[in-house]
Amino acid sequence: MVTKRFSTAQLSVRVMACARQTKTDGPCLVWGGPLRRRMLKQQLAQPAIVPWWQQINGVFAATPAFDEAIHLGRQYREAQRPPEGFAVINASGSN
Repeated sequence: MVTKRFSTAQLSVRVMACARQTKTDGPCLVWGGPLRRRMLKQQLAQPAIVPWWQQINGVFAATPAFDEAIHLGRQYREAQRPPEGFAVINASGSN
């Protein structure tokens, strides 16, 4: 990736061009510039993004295929359990 380096004078010219293009008074890329304030107001006005897992909550409600998948998953997990009375030794070698 090639990056371009600009002198302070070149950056100043670009910033002022940005300010003229957006019809603001002054630099638009500095923290206190009018464009920055407008961008922050827009971001605050937008509703919070809902996580994907909340967006899909309940999509499979009352779906026979989902109920079957839950049932099969439960059967599989129960089949993986050791039988009653079977001694399980943990990784450290003690019971």
